[in-house]
Amino acid sequence: MKTITKSGLRLWVFFTIFTSTLLVTSCKSEEEGDAASLDKKASIEMPVQVNHISADKDELVITYTIWKDNVAIGTKVVRDTIPALGLQLQEAENADGDVINVQVPTEYNIYVTLKPGNPLPENQ
Repeated sequence: MKTITKSGLRLWVFFTIFTSTLLVTSCKSEEEGDAASLDKKASIEMPVQVNHISADKDELVITYTIWKDNVAIGTKVVRDTIPALGLQLQEAENADGDVINVQVPTEYNIYVTLKPGNPLPENQ
């Protein structure tokens, strides 16, 4: 069994607080757009998007932008094809105010899980 050192515990606590803060600050209401502000001194911006391609395929697009000293030092776009979840019925209102059921693509729920990397050795 591996024992946790003080620095490993501190790192675990830091990442737990960081992850919690990230999740709380990234939650937004439907009225809001993108994040109001982003610390561009040292951060990684990672918008995730799902595009509906066809009845059986969706496209997952993740764009990584690395910020350092308020300058984007790198951007990488990763695209992957994933299975579509099919259609679901949803109530919609037309221009006359009539409520009708329409079929819309089912959306994925997106969750981000962050894991700490390897802790630094004690002497660094």
